[in-house]
Amino acid sequence: MTQQQTTPVRRIIGPTILLGSGTYFDFDNPEASEPTIEDADFAEMKPSQQTTLQVTNPATIAQFVSALGDHGVKLPLLPMEDDVGTLMDANRSPVLVVDVNRERSDEDVAWIVGMIQVAVNTCGGFKAQRREVLDE
Repeated sequence: MTQQQTTPVRRIIGPTILLGSGTYFDFDNPEASEPTIEDADFAEMKPSQQTTLQVTNPATIAQFVSALGDHGVKLPLLPMEDDVGTLMDANRSPVLVVDVNRERSDEDVAWIVGMIQVAVNTCGGFKAQRREVLDE
């Protein structure tokens, strides 16, 4: 059994970048950052030498649903009732958080969450339904 490397979750306020080692480089406070030699080696590599995350688009709806299921996500995605920025799956497990630093208005976040919800659920075979919203 392999052990997973865990990186503590932290609130990022200023300009930072997540390094390949899982540590953060803080541009506002570079002395406090702890880059590793592997991070320096990676930065000096040519783009063709760097290992990148490769994602293959599933060819069918069944492959898309299966790929999400392999990672514990069951469709449809739904907005969480008590957090406008969080999408959860059909098992009520959080899947995605939009605007984790709360820099956008709730209206903008709800719109972004809705667009992601429609996109993912449509790829999973669900049909979006139009609903007219009346201004009161």
